[in-house]
Amino acid sequence: MRKAMCGAAAVVLALALTAGAWAQAAAKCPGVPGKKPYCSKCDKVLAAADVKAKKCAKDETEVVMVDVCTISSYIPTCHPNKASNKPTS
Repeated sequence: MRKAMCGAAAVVLALALTAGAWAQAAAKCPGVPGKKPYCSKCDKVLAAADVKAKKCAKDETEVVMVDVCTISSYIPTCHPNKASNKPTS
């Protein structure tokens, strides 16, 4: 009985550790991580033209740099209407 309880506890611990590692792996960025300016008042990520002296050009509030993930998709030259993940040469 004691061995069965230890075995069950080991299985539960292994599942908990595996689930935690899987949750962290899912949070990684599959593309290129970077930082972009964000205006909390406009509630959007700003382009470079919309930022002047680290302030939003529309409402003059301070911008915050947020983490973003950029995923690039390539369009092959033989099928211009079909997007693909393969780069063109």
